[in-house]
Amino acid sequence: MAEAGAVVAEPGRLPRVLCDRVQVRRVLQNLLANAIKYRHPDRVLHISLSTEPASSGSGAAHRAPASGAMVAEGRAGEGATISITLPAAPGTEP
Repeated sequence: MAEAGAVVAEPGRLPRVLCDRVQVRRVLQNLLANAIKYRHPDRVLHISLSTEPASSGSGAAHRAPASGAMVAEGRAGEGATISITLPAAPGTEP
């Protein structure tokens, strides 16, 4: 990340989620590798992680299904935002 000149926003403490650690690690590694590989050479790469309470947002698109969800949004030449939603672990505060 440092070699790519990426700006990484530290998220602080993230909540516990239900997931297959190996699969989530693989997805995150691929997303980060692609972000570095396909970044615009004249732009700073920005990477951030964030959380939001399960009750925020509107509609079912903001609620984590039992298996989670991933949505990609972006425009050619402008970058992309990848949102991954995972179900909270039991006993996790919203």
